[in-house]
Amino acid sequence: ALSEQRFKALVQEGSDMISIIDSEGKYIYTSPTTTAILGITPEEFQGKTIVDFIHPDDAERCLGYMQKIATEKKVNVQPFRLKDSKQNWRWIETVLTNMMDNPIINGFVANSRDVTESVNARIQIEKKEQFNATLLESSPDCYKVLDVEGRIQYMNYNGLCLMELDDFAAIKN
Repeated sequence: ALSEQRFKALVQEGSDMISIIDSEGKYIYTSPTTTAILGITPEEFQGKTIVDFIHPDDAERCLGYMQKIATEKKVNVQPFRLKDSKQNWRWIETVLTNMMDNPIINGFVANSRDVTESVNARIQIEKKEQFNATLLESSPDCYKVLDVEGRIQYMNYNGLCLMELDDFAAIKN
């Protein structure tokens, strides 16, 4: 009885969303934490599949993970977008565990967490880096990036042309 109480406390009060998915991809259990994180009650998940909530651009990739977990014990699912109750897309990271052989579970266990803030921060950094690289590459001038020891780590295309170099690797570092 104590271990059951401990389990309930972990599942109901934890920060992870825990689901059990059957062999057809339907939710058969979803922890109450989904309500706090996504605003979606466990009852709203019942009988539905991940595809009912997932961003169309991520659906095919996530279905591939579902196929993979059918033959593997554990699969790490890269972040995908899931619609919350306010119709916003949240980035979710999941670890799937195949527990089909456990008669108490008889399904795939999905431990998921919301990683929206970290994914959005990474996207902003990538956009900024892409903008900077585009700016450097479009300049007619020679731009170099040096490390703290003064070694060349980057040179734009026009810089290579101005210095009559074909291969940056020849001068890197």
